[in-house]
Amino acid sequence: MLINEEYSAKIKEVSDNFSSAEKKIKNAELLNKNLSIPSINELRYAGYHLLIASQSNDKEKITEELDKANRHTKRAYYDGVESVLLLKLDEIQTFDEEFSKIPELIEVIPNYTSKFSKVTTIVEQLQDIEASTRDEKYAIIENYYNDIKDISTELNQSRTLIINKIDINGRKEKKEQRKFILMVIIGLITIFLTILGIVFSTN
Repeated sequence: MLINEEYSAKIKEVSDNFSSAEKKIKNAELLNKNLSIPSINELRYAGYHLLIASQSNDKEKITEELDKANRHTKRAYYDGVESVLLLKLDEIQTFDEEFSKIPELIEVIPNYTSKFSKVTTIVEQLQDIEASTRDEKYAIIENYYNDIKDISTELNQSRTLIINKIDINGRKEKKEQRKFILMVIIGLITIFLTILGIVFSTN
């Protein structure tokens, strides 16, 4: 049975991976509840294999089921990382489509071009991943995870600043337009009065 110390190391590995996956799932759920569904299914499968292992007295069967449970917890973790990564990349793309052609973007984020270039490079590297195992592949993906998440968070936090900047610049532009129109009107009145003065003085 699983209470045997012989399996304690495997059970701890499953438990640790389960906890890590659960944290990623909670993170994904905070962003979008739909993201966590594949991960939750993987943890459900892990629980199923743990249940089978707990009811067996066959050492080989117990080891096999613990290994299966462990693989499912890892997949749950990987799915959590990948789903959030894809969501963040989509957010960055949406942000770029909305603000990349707006001058105020550079006023708020002076190094935006280099940030977006970094994201593009990461996407290219993700597409070119060559890994011999799923573990190795997702270890590489996770190296980029925090960079993408940090950039997405910064861009989303900048939305309000950019919109405020657009409003401020818009008000300034309107003020300048009104000032220009006023000066034109004053100029025209001055010219008109000058012409009137010339006309009356010749009479």
